[in-house]
Amino acid sequence: MRDIARLAGVSCGTVSNVMNRRGNVSTKKIRLVEEAVRRLGYNANAQAQKLRQESSRRLSLILPDIKQTVYSIFYTGLKSLFEEENYDVSLYLTGNSPEAEHLCLQKALSERPEYIITFSCAGNAGEYKNIGSKVIFINNPFIKPGINQFSLSFDFKSSALSFAEYIETKKYSTIALLFDSPVAPEFRYFHKVLKEELEQDQVNLIPFFYDSRQIYHGAAALLAHVPAADLVIVNNPDYGDKLRHIRDFLDCPLPEILSFGMSETVRSSLYPRYELDYRHLARVVFDTVKSGSIEETKPGQSLVIKARGFARSRKEIPSQNKIRELTLLTVTSPTADILSTLTPYLKRCTGLNLKIAALPYDELSQFLASGRARNFDLVRIDTSWSARFERELYHPLGEWVHRVKPLSGAFLPAINKVFVPDIRALFSIPFDPSIQMLFYRRDLFENATVKRLFYEKTKEKLEVPKTYGEYDRIAAFFCASANGESPVCYGTTMVYGSASVAACELLPRIRAMGDGIFDKAGNICVNTPVFRKALEEYLKLKPYSGPEINFWWGDALKLFSSGLSAMTIVFMNHVSGIVRTSDPELSMKVGAAPVPGNFPLLGGGTIGISAQSRKIDPCIEFFNWVYSDEIANMITLLGGLSPCKSVFENEEILEIYPWLRNMEEHYTRGWRRISSKKHPHFDTHQFEQILGNAVRNAAMGIDSPEEALAKAQAECDREL
Repeated sequence: MRDIARLAGVSCGTVSNVMNRRGNVSTKKIRLVEEAVRRLGYNANAQAQKLRQESSRRLSLILPDIKQTVYSIFYTGLKSLFEEENYDVSLYLTGNSPEAEHLCLQKALSERPEYIITFSCAGNAGEYKNIGSKVIFINNPFIKPGINQFSLSFDFKSSALSFAEYIETKKYSTIALLFDSPVAPEFRYFHKVLKEELEQDQVNLIPFFYDSRQIYHGAAALLAHVPAADLVIVNNPDYGDKLRHIRDFLDCPLPEILSFGMSETVRSSLYPRYELDYRHLARVVFDTVKSGSIEETKPGQSLVIKARGFARSRKEIPSQNKIRELTLLTVTSPTADILSTLTPYLKRCTGLNLKIAALPYDELSQFLASGRARNFDLVRIDTSWSARFERELYHPLGEWVHRVKPLSGAFLPAINKVFVPDIRALFSIPFDPSIQMLFYRRDLFENATVKRLFYEKTKEKLEVPKTYGEYDRIAAFFCASANGESPVCYGTTMVYGSASVAACELLPRIRAMGDGIFDKAGNICVNTPVFRKALEEYLKLKPYSGPEINFWWGDALKLFSSGLSAMTIVFMNHVSGIVRTSDPELSMKVGAAPVPGNFPLLGGGTIGISAQSRKIDPCIEFFNWVYSDEIANMITLLGGLSPCKSVFENEEILEIYPWLRNMEEHYTRGWRRISSKKHPHFDTHQFEQILGNAVRNAAMGIDSPEEALAKAQAECDREL
């Protein structure tokens, strides 16, 4: 520390503050210290830092091994979650050996962790008592947790009963079990319950235990010694694969295989899996710690997690004479692209041959206005178009509601509330509903040097903006032309090239200022002081948003995802493209938050059956297919969006697209349809076109804000 201080020309205290990122040092001194550190080749001693920290946040994870997919996924998920909360996560592997577990525990305790998360193979909690750390036991139904302890386990009793029911239904008599360890508590417990349940049916259960190094030997031994087995139950899919591989070398039949396995959005169809969601398990562990559920004075705390159960098998491919044609008209979007790639699977599952016509936003609007959309069976329209088109375009769905299965509870409740307020007067249902969100470069907002620089320039803390005033100041700070020390070129993005989208930039500001578009008498009012102030403040962002005119949300995202902009406000159904950029780490750098003011516009669209279509049954069959958990999750995994709640509960999807987490509260704040007693069927789309033209003309310098809003008011009075 003295060497660094001497070279940098600062005090040792300053060096300490910089190295510990305390944020109370000027940017000039931060740079001097960082340069001295670089020149001296200094590397911090992590162990020494931990010893100096009075309340270090450390967590020790004790796993059987890391080779099995379920354990590796649990570890990576848990590590990611806890590192977000500044925990150090240490990993120890036991190989399901009690002796190795004892040694792992002693090593873990030497680091004095706050929490120990353990897949213990012990029969009781004795060794974990009075150790000074809180303990969470995972998947050990035999453990009775004591004080400072908690037990989390999948419901292995229910899983054993499900397997028993399957065996009894098939009338099987000889069952082999191929597990990796005789001491793994979850499978000892499963074996015990399964044996008790099948005892009266005189089913012969024959267990084989081989670890991953000996699995080929175990598979060969099983096939050789139990050639008449009706079924083999394996505790992970890899063992099932090895069994199939060995069978290729042996002249013997292959029994049916049932496997425990990780819940996956894309499932293997080789053999059925009993799904255990280890991503969700990691999230439950994290939530348990974060909520402080482990009480120091209360023993016996435990939680049993319901398993997903057997994955549904795929349907048979229908015969060619059942193929039926369906047509869909939609806007060009990520969801439309993905649905197009899935049409062969739709044909295999249902016999429906779906032909999709996808048009750009403005072109689709004109197509709908022309009346030609009635020639299609299914039509997806934008959220803002509903009042104008849906009553004349669609069949009323009331008489068929009971046949559309997702309407009985598949949708996220907040989406249901917003898009399906009255199921009896339904014309369309949510298809790919979206919402505006603020996306920002989290790495910049958390950088100590950047935070200090912002404070020196503004005397404010750099935090994710909650108001448009904060947003505008941060946008100015991150613009290189206004601040030569900015690490990026631009502070934000603007999308005003098209009237269709320009209004969406202004309306959330209007709501955040506490105003609407109707006066007390229900008249439309846009030429007001509030509208003028909002428009003037919006236009001040132009120097901070790049020289190009953006016509669509994808244009703004290109600027953001290329690393040139610090922030952007877009509809979140377009943001999946960030994951597929040339910078694989970009998605890790991106944070998401509510829009400033927290009055986001709803986006995306709804879908309905064209009034002239006579293919009601195929259309309903399509609805039930596209809203099934399998397809809803697949569409979202590939970068589209679905309204189904299973999507927002799927940890595999949430790891890839973290902004989809906690969407319930975002949709609850969303709005788009505008109406009043004087205008019960107000044409939101036409209003947005008028207002959007005003925003665009003002942004391009064609009109002043006063002139643009005066023209918009006159057009509203004339047209609306």
